[in-house]
This record gives sequence, structure tokens and C-alpha cells, in this order.
Amino acid sequence: MFMSPVLGSLSELRHLNLRNNMFTGELPYELFRADKLQSLVLYGNSLSGSVPNEVNFSGVIPDGFGSSLGFLEKLDLSFNRFSGAHSASCLQL
Repeated sequence: MFMSPVLGSLSELRHLNLRNNMFTGELPYELFRADKLQSLVLYGNSLSGSVPNEVNFSGVIPDGFGSSLGFLEKLDLSFNRFSGAHSASCLQL
């Protein structure tokens, strides 16, 4: 089952918890365009590929991190199958 890029167009989306849903494929970049998103939990799926460059940080989400992620307080991408140089830092939030 793939995640739909349409999720990023939900203008009032604030919390999205899709943990343990057996999603596969790549993480849709469009998901990070939900400008009011506060919490994104994708724990325990089988998402693969690289995490979009816009999610390249470690530790605390920095102030002013991209206008589209300005409200993001919680991000859990753990227990997936991501690859790439920056994936490990994202998963340690």
C-alpha cells in the first residue's frame, strides 16, 4: 500500500498518525507541504528510499525550518527502510 501525495494538499491537517499500516514505497515529498502539520507519525511501516532533503536535521527541529514545516513539533519515521546519508539523523528526533 502506497501513501498518497494528496495528503499534502489537506490544508487543515494538523496531526497524522499512520503507524503500523504496512505502507510501502517512498515518502511523498508533498506530505511536507501540509503547512499546519504539527505531528507526523509514520512509525513501523515499510517506507523506503531517501527522506526528502527538506527533512535534513538532527536533534531539535530548528526555528524557522522551512515555511512549510513551521508548525512541526513531532516527527517519527522510525522502523522503516529509509536509505541515504541523512536518514539516520532524522530518525533520532
